[in-house]
Amino acid sequence: MLLKFARSYAIVGMLFVVCALPLYPQSGAFGLYEVSAPGAGEAYAGQSAVSNDASTAYLNPAGMTRLRGRHIVLGGQYLDLSMEFHPGVGTSGGNAGGRNIVPAAYFVGSPTNRLRLGMSLNQPFGTALHYSDDWAGRYFIRDIQLVALDLRPSVAFRINRSLSIGGGPVIQRVALSKTLAIPNLDPGYGRDGKLDVSLHDWGLGLHAGLLFEPGTRTRVGVTYRSETNFELRGKSSLTDVGPSMAAALAGSLSGANPLLLPQGGNISVYQVLTPALALLADAGWSNWRHFGEKVATQPDGTSVSADANWRDTWRAAVGIRFRVSPKLSLQTGASYESSPVSDWNRTPDIPVGRQRRIAAGVQYVLARSLSLGASFSYLDLGAPKISHLSNPVAGTLEGRYGPARLPVVALTLIMTSVE
Repeated sequence: MLLKFARSYAIVGMLFVVCALPLYPQSGAFGLYEVSAPGAGEAYAGQSAVSNDASTAYLNPAGMTRLRGRHIVLGGQYLDLSMEFHPGVGTSGGNAGGRNIVPAAYFVGSPTNRLRLGMSLNQPFGTALHYSDDWAGRYFIRDIQLVALDLRPSVAFRINRSLSIGGGPVIQRVALSKTLAIPNLDPGYGRDGKLDVSLHDWGLGLHAGLLFEPGTRTRVGVTYRSETNFELRGKSSLTDVGPSMAAALAGSLSGANPLLLPQGGNISVYQVLTPALALLADAGWSNWRHFGEKVATQPDGTSVSADANWRDTWRAAVGIRFRVSPKLSLQTGASYESSPVSDWNRTPDIPVGRQRRIAAGVQYVLARSLSLGASFSYLDLGAPKISHLSNPVAGTLEGRYGPARLPVVALTLIMTSVE
């Protein structure tokens, strides 16, 4: 039995490698709930309590105890961000958004009756923005691409008929590349120069969950994830920059760049109302208040800290799952998440605001152990305003985005009892 389980893990490991190769950064807001899981059609309402497929290895590892045999979910989502900046003074950045594809993979196995092992690979944090070369904020940012790849091995144990616990490490790889224009003040340099930065680091955190099942019709899930600290290091290069500006920037192009991804928690309820109808609800918290507060040590022994002046966010969601027939299920849901940053602290590299989300989805059983899911989500990101002073040379950037919006189409392949 253990040999068969190990063979399944090897097959899943190869699938994970394949899914990791074409990862692209998510657009827009730094942290999104879109993780190519079957719950997308319910706006991820009840995400910590549903526990019906392998995506629970990420959403709530304790929920893996509800699954028997081997389960795999392979997902992919198409994101089409529209985010155009309208300046108070200067040239518009055009549509800084774009189109991206993000895959994900989830696995759960059952080595014993009470023990479950799982693994997830996705990208819950990221941003990708591309402004025009002559836009008003080019001295702040022109292009940015940040990818946070998230790998979570998990273990779950059923304590009794009503209570399960689970958790494991969170292994994250962050890669950041950005380009900004540099004003030239030296004679003979009539056009802007350019600064290119490429940084990366690994981070380690923890995630844990609890699933309480007081009866066959009710499930309550609680999850927690720890913060993850990074010291981003890499290389920087200047192009077409005069000697005076190059000398002024030399001291800031080396050393570590601190980054902190937040801790957070979630509580969810899954309630069966009738054999065909279930109600889902969700509340979550993310500790963005400490985003960027980590202190990094420079090569000369000095320390630097990054403080983005963000604040904690709160999320609420409700959803419905309706079984039309033994093979067909419909989903719908809506959610709201508060903004992590005020107008005067918002920056054009991560111009996040509040999120409103509506979603609908369908799941269809193709065969005994194979289902296909499809969903559409529409994220209204509002019209975030900016009044940001970067430095005396760049000046103050004032204006607003919007309306910012992010449609997402997701497909999931749900496999059970995979041999």
